[in-house]
Amino acid sequence: CWHPANGALMLLANTPNLALRTCRRCCMTYSKALKSLKPLLQAVHPDLFETEPKLQAVNLASLQRLHLLLSDLSQGRVVRGSRHSFQFFLKRAGASGEAATLSVTASSGRLDDSVRQILGQLDGSASTGAAAQSASRPQEPPQSAFQWRSVSPKSAGRPASSDLSSWLVSVAPEARSKSARSNQISDACGRLEAVLANRTGAASIRWQSDWTLGHYLRSLSALETLLSTRPGLGDRLRGRRVVFAPGKTGVGVMNSDRLLNPADVPEAWLAALLPDDASIKPQLDRICRLERAVSILLHGARVVRHSSVHGALTLAEYEACLLRLVSGLAGLYRRLYSDRRFRKSFNRFDLTFKYDLAKLSVAVEDSSGHVTRLPTKPDWPVVVPARNPAFQLLEALIRLDAGDSEMGSDRSATSDSQQSGGSRAANWSVVSELADQCVLKHSLDSVSVDSSLSAPDSVACLERLLMMPANSALKDLKIRVTRFRSVLESGEICVAVGDV
Repeated sequence: CWHPANGALMLLANTPNLALRTCRRCCMTYSKALKSLKPLLQAVHPDLFETEPKLQAVNLASLQRLHLLLSDLSQGRVVRGSRHSFQFFLKRAGASGEAATLSVTASSGRLDDSVRQILGQLDGSASTGAAAQSASRPQEPPQSAFQWRSVSPKSAGRPASSDLSSWLVSVAPEARSKSARSNQISDACGRLEAVLANRTGAASIRWQSDWTLGHYLRSLSALETLLSTRPGLGDRLRGRRVVFAPGKTGVGVMNSDRLLNPADVPEAWLAALLPDDASIKPQLDRICRLERAVSILLHGARVVRHSSVHGALTLAEYEACLLRLVSGLAGLYRRLYSDRRFRKSFNRFDLTFKYDLAKLSVAVEDSSGHVTRLPTKPDWPVVVPARNPAFQLLEALIRLDAGDSEMGSDRSATSDSQQSGGSRAANWSVVSELADQCVLKHSLDSVSVDSSLSAPDSVACLERLLMMPANSALKDLKIRVTRFRSVLESGEICVAVGDV
C-alpha cells in the first residue's frame, strides 16, 4: 500500500504479520492485480471459486505465497526468493498428499505454459536485478506479468472480479477456523482411498467436486465397512470405477446396476449384508433395535457403523458398543439434572415445548488412546470407530458450554407433552420416591406431578404433603402437584406451589 495513512483495509491471513493490504486511493490498482491473479488461483485451485466459502476451506498459505509474489512484482522487487516461493507453491499444488484440498485439474496444461512465461519473465528481470533496484519505483505497479489470462469466462458461483477483494475478506475467517479440520478430513480420506484401492482393486475412486469432504469421508467409511463384512463385494468391484456423488444414490458403481449407499439407510443396509444367513438374522435384529433406541434418545441422530483403517468392528463388537451407548444415554436426564444451569433452563422447557439434546457430545477413543469429543446434531451420525478391545470407544458426555437457551425438546401435542413430562418426572429418583411415600402414608390412589412444574418445586410440595399427618379423608383420591388451580378433575386435590 502506497498510502498507509488513508485508512488501509486489511485482509488477515493465518498470521498477523502477513496480510493483504490496500487503501481507498489504491483500490482500483489493487483490484486490477487481484483480477489478474484470479485465473491463476482458478487453474491451480478450482474449488476456491466453484464452491461456497463455508463448504470449502481455503488454503491460506498458498494465498500468502501468491500475495508475496504479487507484491514483489508490483513494487519492482523481483529477486531470486520470489521465484523460489512461486516454485514452492507449484510444487505444493502438485503434491499427491494434498489432492483432496489442493488439486491440479485438466486446466493444468494451460497452467504449465503460463508458468513458463512467468518464470521466463522472472529470469529476465533477475538478470537486470541491480538496475531494477536502483531504478525509481513507478507510480503504478506493472501488471504485464499477470495479464496472460486476464479475461476468464464467468461461471455460476464465482465472485465478480471487482468484488474479489471483499469476497476474500469474507472467506478468510471461515478458512482460518476450518483449515485444521479440513486437513484432518483430507488425510482420513486419503488413507481410506488407499485401503479401498487395495481391497477392491478398483480402477478409480472419484469424488464429485460439489460434494463436501464430510459426506465423502462418511461414504468411504461405509463402503469400507461393507467390504469388511462381505468379502465377496470386493471382487464385484474389481476393475470398475466407483463414483461418489451427492443425492440418495450416493455411491455409484459404474458398469453395474447396483448402487451402494449404506450411509443413507443405516438400519436397512445391515440386514441386506447377509440375507441368506439365518444364523445372523437375530443379531442383526438386535442391532437394528439398538440403533433405533439410540436414534430416539438422540432425537433423530443417525447411527452409522464406522470402521477405521486398522480394522473393522465385528457385529458382536458393534452390538456391545451400542449397548454401552444406550446404557449411558438411559441415565442422561438424571445426570443433566444434577447441573444447576440445566435445572434453570428446564423450568422453561414446558412453556416453550422445545427440548433438545443437540449439545450432547460423543467421546471417541482411538487405538492410540487419544480421546476426541465430537458434538452431535440431529442429522449427524454417531461414529462407532474400531480397534478397542475394552469397548470404551463411546461415552455419552454432557457439554453445556453453549448455554441454557440452546437446549429444548420437541413435544407435538398437549397430551404427548403431559405423558412425556410424567415419564421424565418418573426418571427423577427423588420425586418418584417422595410420591410413593405420599401414596403409602395417605392411602392415595395416585400422586402426579404436573409437567409445567420444575423438579425443585415438585420436591418441596411433596415434602410438605409427606409431613402432613395421615388423613383418612384423602383415601383413594388423586393428588396433583401443579402450579395452577385452573384444571381439576373430579376426585382430585390440587397442591400448588403457593401452598408451600
